[in-house]
Order: sequence, then C-alpha cells, then structure tokens
Amino acid sequence: VGVDGTETCEDANDVGPEPCADGHDLCGFWADEGECASNPGYMLRACRRSCRVCGVPRSESRRTAAVDGTDAEETAFVLDAVSAYGEPQKAEGSERHATLNVAKMTVSYMRNFVHAPRPTHSMSESVKASCRNRHELCSFWVALGECEANPAFMVTNCAPACRSCHKIDFDERCPKRDGDAAPGLRP
Repeated sequence: VGVDGTETCEDANDVGPEPCADGHDLCGFWADEGECASNPGYMLRACRRSCRVCGVPRSESRRTAAVDGTDAEETAFVLDAVSAYGEPQKAEGSERHATLNVAKMTVSYMRNFVHAPRPTHSMSESVKASCRNRHELCSFWVALGECEANPAFMVTNCAPACRSCHKIDFDERCPKRDGDAAPGLRP
C-alpha cells in the first residue's frame, strides 16, 4: 500500500508495479451490479480495485492464454463466479467461448434476477436455494441448445444456466387447471 493509499499489483513478468485503481468513477457501482463477471473483458482491466483482482498476476501467459480471445484471468474469474450457483463449470474444447458466455449470462441472471436486491418477480426462498447447476457441464450443454432439446432434465438440473429457476416450482412448471376446465384429450 502506497503513501497515497493505493495498492499496487506486482508480477515478476510485468515491468514495474501496476497501480491498483479503478479507471472510471462508476467502477464500484458496476462491480456491485455484477459487471466483473458479466463483462470481465473490460472490468478486469479498467476496474481492478472494485473487482478485487489486485495481486492477481498479469503475466503474458495469462493475457494470451486462449485462441478465442478470452484471457485466462477472465476465464478463471467467470468460472469462479458461476461456481457460487452450483457445481463448478468446465469450459474446454471447441465450445469453450460459447460455454464461457453462458457462464457470464448465468452469473448475471442469478445476481440480477434470482437474487436481485429489489426483485421484479416473486420466487420462494426454497426455490432460490434449490436453483443450482447440478452438473459440471450445464453451461456447455446450454451452449449446445440442450435447454430446448432436453427440457425435462435441463430446466431443473441446470436451472441457473438455462435461466429457468422459476420452473423449479412444480406449480409454475405445470399449473393447475381451473375447476371448470375440461381435459384436451380423453383416455
């Protein structure tokens, strides 16, 4: 910590200390809204202090780790953030970039919809608590379109990734008929 109160991030592969500061006045607000995970490409560079990545090495290998343009620091941050909502997710192979995008959307959905400070919806606490990715490949499967292809499994077992937490409640998934409604098919 410097005399002026700023922290520095040092790495043997970087030239000199890098100030641990935010490059925009709204970094703190954006970080509180979940943007470090939703928009890590910008936030992890411009809002290092608010995203709490000071001291995280920024070596050349971390900046250029991925062919698809997603650096290792961003990947690690997103995968760590999404692990708060169930099984840690894997993002590998040819669908890595799409899987990471799903993970980013999952974090945004969970923070800004399911666990929003002032929600615009109603969801019971038990539904919120049970809304978890129950398999490490949920984000990958969503990237492949499995929420639509295999909804019976996906909407409840990969609810955060499918953005379907509200469907965990059976009555929401299968609403009761009105008393005067007749079945559409007869046995």
